[in-house]
Amino acid sequence: MQTTDTYYDILVLTAPSTITPLPMHAPAVLKAIAKKAGFSCYTVDLNQLTKTHTLLNNYFRFANNANSSELQKSIDDWLSKVQKIIATHQPKILAVSVFSMQSRIAARLICQLARHNFPTIKIIIGGNGIVNLDVDIDLPLEVLGPKPVRVPGQMSFAETLLQQKLIDYYLQGDAELAFFEFLKGNTNYIGINQQNWQRLTKHDMANLDYPDYSDYDWSLYEDRVIGITGSNGCVRQCRFCDYIHTHKKYTWRTGENIFNEMVHQKQKYQTGKFHFSDSLLNGNMAEYQRLVTLLAEYNLNNPHDTFQWTSFLIIKSPAQFDDELWRLTAASGCIGAWIGLETLSEELRFDMNKKFTNQEVDFCIEKIIKYNIPTSFLLFVGYPTETQEHIDQSIKWLEDHQHLKQHFDLFFNEMMFLLPGSWIEQNRHLYQIELPDPSDNVSWHSPISNTEIRMERYKQIRNTARSLGYAMFVETDDDIPDY
Repeated sequence: MQTTDTYYDILVLTAPSTITPLPMHAPAVLKAIAKKAGFSCYTVDLNQLTKTHTLLNNYFRFANNANSSELQKSIDDWLSKVQKIIATHQPKILAVSVFSMQSRIAARLICQLARHNFPTIKIIIGGNGIVNLDVDIDLPLEVLGPKPVRVPGQMSFAETLLQQKLIDYYLQGDAELAFFEFLKGNTNYIGINQQNWQRLTKHDMANLDYPDYSDYDWSLYEDRVIGITGSNGCVRQCRFCDYIHTHKKYTWRTGENIFNEMVHQKQKYQTGKFHFSDSLLNGNMAEYQRLVTLLAEYNLNNPHDTFQWTSFLIIKSPAQFDDELWRLTAASGCIGAWIGLETLSEELRFDMNKKFTNQEVDFCIEKIIKYNIPTSFLLFVGYPTETQEHIDQSIKWLEDHQHLKQHFDLFFNEMMFLLPGSWIEQNRHLYQIELPDPSDNVSWHSPISNTEIRMERYKQIRNTARSLGYAMFVETDDDIPDY
């Protein structure tokens, strides 16, 4: 084991690029696991070090080659910084966290650099961005994650890098258990260089070491916010979503278990601000109520040293998520909720198998106003059964709710991705969907929908929302300011 101040057994890097201003969670998780296994470990959030460079970020995320000479210089400069980081710490193992498909370009560059300049380092990658998913529905759901099968004619990103000898290992799915086994020398453990992987059970989630953020340079972030995970999976079966196929069973921690971690991390890092990485925090309503009750009691007893948190939530019926629970949510310190409406057309939302009504949305809006909970509603355009009538219904919703516009934001994700492994992707024959290029999951078409139609409808809703004065975040439009 290396014991100097700057040399470490393991160096963990995040591959850009994502739009989050928050600290990436994975390096802190891996560092805690490495320490438990007896290894020294250092983490660097390259995503944050890259976030201010628009040209480079656009290339990493969208393969935008505009201004190629300037771009090449930016890439070279960035790679020089990465090389210096690796040379400074001289790790035996380089672990690269690939958060999404938009992290792949940067991840490949990092692996190429490390392999060429540091040939003795073992390179390992993991994260949501390493695999193209297709679903083997015959695998057992209780213990194993599904088998990510290659898109026909393609290898996964991880398999490609392994074949090209740019990496030595990849970790599939939930990597907490596999990473520990890898460090102990058990490279045959399920999830290491194979497509099956071991799911985290409730017991596993409750007994993981707390993420270690001690390497993070907090000056790089807008605020000192600690990441935390309360659950895996989802209680819903939205047909456009791929996450429920990689995490078929909803698994949660108890409210008390989550609260204990928050108290520990608050004391260690001197901050009460947390962001939940869950796809939804309020899946198990009993445990959610227990958590917000504990946090609300703490905040009441410590008015000058409170907890604050942000998370994704889902719309529930008033019977499940009543006024008192909304009050507790606010009292517990919720300062940001992201809620996936997906569409403002109730009819279309039900067709997505996202079964909550516009009346239930209105109840939610009533409560976030009453208890002053900042909220963003997530939307996209282009579900396969979408028609102009659904767009007109959405526009009418915007007009009817204009008087409430100051109480929430709209987050437009533009057009629907045909996500590998999602129900829609697996059943695209039902909609006569054609996907000419399997690597381009935006440009699909059907008898009633194509890219041009979807873009026109997206612009209709976007421009209506803008003209009515709604606060919006629009990720890829240069002509609309971000709010």
